[in-house]
Amino acid sequence: MAIPSVIKSVFDSVPLKTYPDHSSPVVSDQVYYFQGGGNVKLFLGVFNVFEYEGKIIPTDPISLGTSLILAFKNGFKLPTPNTSTSNSGILKMSFYGSPNNCLPVLIEDNESRTIRTLDAINNSISTNNIKDIQAKLVNDLIDTKFYDVWILCLLAEDLPFDTLSQIYDLKDSVMSRAELIEFKQEVALWHNFSRRYPNLSTSQLSHLYHQRVTEFETDLELVIDYLQENHNEILEFKVAGYVIIIDHFLKSTKLGSVVSSKPFTRKFYDLLN
Repeated sequence: MAIPSVIKSVFDSVPLKTYPDHSSPVVSDQVYYFQGGGNVKLFLGVFNVFEYEGKIIPTDPISLGTSLILAFKNGFKLPTPNTSTSNSGILKMSFYGSPNNCLPVLIEDNESRTIRTLDAINNSISTNNIKDIQAKLVNDLIDTKFYDVWILCLLAEDLPFDTLSQIYDLKDSVMSRAELIEFKQEVALWHNFSRRYPNLSTSQLSHLYHQRVTEFETDLELVIDYLQENHNEILEFKVAGYVIIIDHFLKSTKLGSVVSSKPFTRKFYDLLN
């Protein structure tokens, strides 16, 4: 099966930087097609995917939330293992193939070809879908505080390599402890995290993480209360991305114990259908 031209163009135009000696070509089985969607041509570049109850979904919260929003806005359904070729889908790719070394990226090829980085994706979602002032505040909280506690969990918790590899597909690129440290240093640069915490030291990391988890539990409850009174699909999909991925991959962590203990957690899985 040939690689769709919209995808091939990205790898032709953006240098694919990889760890030495572990690079691999882009192959067609890294593309998972949305069901339906007509003539819309877009692909969401993500770190990795996994199968959950017959659906192929991204392994990180931002990519999952974004894929749910794309499906909702364009009349798609999430990919399945047997989805036939279509104009749109989810593309598994190296984050070094992104213009700013951060995923997800949105590759669109309608009237003109564009590649939107994470900041541009978030800005587009907010500008085009969220008008109410209070909803904008909730959206900003999700994009910053929820994101930060996710990254802090990855940096502060002693996660098994298998868990990190499942989320970020590291098995072919991180082969030593030194490379794992290098990868985590890269993680801290994503989505302006290091700019928000410019003086964060290793000794402060654990304390900040625990503080942010406590705040996250309160924030999550407030966001759920808001959504129960103010139905907003876009914000629901964003929250679902965090709740599902944290519950699925990080149950053993302090952050995971907060999410998995909530009675509303299982309801977010319904949004995958």
